[in-house]
Amino acid sequence: MKKLIRMTAGEIDFYDNSTIHFASLEQLLMIISEQYDAKGLASFVRIKGVDDEGKIYSVGLDFSNFQMGDPDKANTISIEHIGQQKFLGELLLEAGVINTEQLTKALKSQGESNPKQKLGEVLISLGICKPEQIMDALSKQIGVPCKK
Repeated sequence: MKKLIRMTAGEIDFYDNSTIHFASLEQLLMIISEQYDAKGLASFVRIKGVDDEGKIYSVGLDFSNFQMGDPDKANTISIEHIGQQKFLGELLLEAGVINTEQLTKALKSQGESNPKQKLGEVLISLGICKPEQIMDALSKQIGVPCKK
């Protein structure tokens, strides 16, 4: 049975390091479309919602590699898919690209140097992964084919 989200709120981070909070999905869409000309695309969006039973749902959407295009030809991702996404490190482990020791090293490095740095960037900077391997895993993570 599908649950109805009754309340939604969150925040939008932009590339100029500003953050705007929103209290509804409608407000989120308005902010993104109004701010696009001034600030460009959002870099990251955090959304939280509460259902009828008080259960909290949370999702983060990373737009760092997003490109604007024709909405009629855009790839779509279902909400069900977002809830089933695996972590990048988990996908790389499953694919045999990295081992547990390498993942632990990268996570430790990330926590010590810059917790906001993305895991893929850390793995590349440490020489553990190639950018193409990260792109392939991210592509699989969100269910959108990667153009090579």
